[in-house]
Amino acid sequence: MARDLVSGMRDTSRVLVLQFGGLGDLVLVSELIGSLKTSHPEWIVTIAGRVEWTGLAGLFPVAPDAFIGLDLNPYLADAPSEELRGKLEHVMERFERCQPDILIDGSLRPTWLTWFLTALLRPGLSVCCSGAPEPQVMLSIIREWFGLPHRSLIDLGPPAEMLERDRYGLLIDYLGIPRTSAFPWQPSSECQRQAHDWLDANGLPDGGFVACFPGGTAATAVKRWPRANFVQTIDSIRLQGFPVLLLGDLADHEELTAVALALAGEPAPMFCGDATSLPLGAALLSKAAGYVGNDTGPMHLAQAYGIPGVAIFGGGGQWPRYAPWAAGSIGLVHPLPCFGCDWDCFLGRGLCVNAVPVETVSRALLSVLKESREEPRIEYVRTLDSEIFPLIADASARYRSAQRDRSKRLEVIFELADANERLKASEAVARASIIAELTAAVSDREARIADLERALVAKTRDDAVRE
Repeated sequence: MARDLVSGMRDTSRVLVLQFGGLGDLVLVSELIGSLKTSHPEWIVTIAGRVEWTGLAGLFPVAPDAFIGLDLNPYLADAPSEELRGKLEHVMERFERCQPDILIDGSLRPTWLTWFLTALLRPGLSVCCSGAPEPQVMLSIIREWFGLPHRSLIDLGPPAEMLERDRYGLLIDYLGIPRTSAFPWQPSSECQRQAHDWLDANGLPDGGFVACFPGGTAATAVKRWPRANFVQTIDSIRLQGFPVLLLGDLADHEELTAVALALAGEPAPMFCGDATSLPLGAALLSKAAGYVGNDTGPMHLAQAYGIPGVAIFGGGGQWPRYAPWAAGSIGLVHPLPCFGCDWDCFLGRGLCVNAVPVETVSRALLSVLKESREEPRIEYVRTLDSEIFPLIADASARYRSAQRDRSKRLEVIFELADANERLKASEAVARASIIAELTAAVSDREARIADLERALVAKTRDDAVRE
């Protein structure tokens, strides 16, 4: 079906790709964009994502025709509100001239926004690859706000434990177009010049330093390896002759500063970028000899440029979907029976992440820096006593059950709140109708009184004339 639709599309066909995830998600979607544009250069391909990643699309080896950046993170907007309604009115304005023939949601976890845009734009084909259920309560309220119909997506439902890069491949295959590798990326000559100047000014050798990212998304701080562990690792790698660059975004500034000041010897240079300096940050990363850090967007960006390194993983992010995928990269992970928590940890801290020892990370990083680059691999660490695993499994299962009950209660609260608002609106309409009827009756009464008064005046005048 998809191949027939694609083969029959116009030369000016429009494709809208949705990806409202983070930096790593945008890096991986570049292969889908490249495959679309390479196979059909005449198609108009647009990406819609969060506004902070607008500049990243310009770094793709094959760039999209446009990027629609929204000042809205649908993963954080999980309840109906007047504020959300106002933002969606702005979203509708942004997409007013966007009429795609094909809508592709590249997310592993689509949000209600995907179905909202599908109902709003009504493309000929809407497809995703997630296996995620439609958020019915949230959507029913939002659709009613704007009078939108219900529209479904074709969901290819990826196999469990499939790597993200391969999951995007399923979408490419479904459309019947050849896969085109997007990696490794190459920075522009201007970005390379700026990166060289920045490194020179900060005493870092081009191609001879290690990029370290100890920060990460504040919303999932539980997935961060402990700060003290990064300090020990950096100290050990500096003793081996490798200077270190601490890299992150503006939200990581406090964490990077704390790490820099805790190091033995001189503090390491830091680069904390924002949306405008993202191209420079990417170019700096492309000049590294290797990387070490948390499971974050910079890890995927480093791999996009073919930089080898080591990342510490936990079990919250649907492991191993985001595992290392580029040559020379190693993923370290301590398996636990509570994997699959979506970073809502019953302990309140990432035991799976914290259990990865400093010695293991340092040894893996040195092997990456000093040995020839191999295929990406995963190394499993086992430092915790397996006798506590049944306790962890039981406690985690109980916690998840309670959280599911909480989610159901929240849905009921949404429905009741919406019903209450409808009742209030209905009562307001009824009151307005009664007031209108009474006002009309009073006006009619006053008009009749005025007519009677005029008739009385006329009769009095006529009687006076006859006398």
